[in-house]
Amino acid sequence: MSFVDNLSELNTDGVDGNFAMNDNSTRLREDIPACNSQINEDIIKNAPLSGDNFFIVPKIIE
Repeated sequence: MSFVDNLSELNTDGVDGNFAMNDNSTRLREDIPACNSQINEDIIKNAPLSGDNFFIVPKIIE
């Protein structure tokens, strides 16, 4: 955290609060939810124990 505190020592007078290295904005994409069940199956088949598409693990809290 002390490293970040060093930033408060910088003189930022005259620097625009929206300063960026270039004028290009972040390219956005449509947020489309998707589920590839094959990926889920590939992951679960490597689990020592599984059931109903979930990992089965030992109970650690009683």
